[in-house]
Amino acid sequence: MTDKRKDLGKLGEDMACEYLIGIGCEVLERNYETYSGEIDIIARDGETIVFAEVKTRKNKSRGRAALAVTRGKLSHIASASAIYMKRNPRLKGFHQRIDVIEIYSDGSIEHIRNVSLEGVV
Repeated sequence: MTDKRKDLGKLGEDMACEYLIGIGCEVLERNYETYSGEIDIIARDGETIVFAEVKTRKNKSRGRAALAVTRGKLSHIASASAIYMKRNPRLKGFHQRIDVIEIYSDGSIEHIRNVSLEGVV
């Protein structure tokens, strides 16, 4: 990955964290890695643990950023989230969901909640 893309991705993750905090979530982890994949952001939204995939784009000229979240990527996030929950028994009983947060360079943010393995659309 080029440095420009890495920088854009980090900026997007920073913006997503600020957004989540702004809507009342508590950010628990960033860039959580397991053998089955990485989760960009793990946050607590009340009694729900949110596993968020952040997609950052300059604009929507190639379609929505969320379209880059494949079924395979969602499967990896689901596996990694199961590992996270197992490693954090204090979270037993919390609900879980996978969200996709789209960040665009114009500052707009789209938050897609409760994405299933069937896709984002």
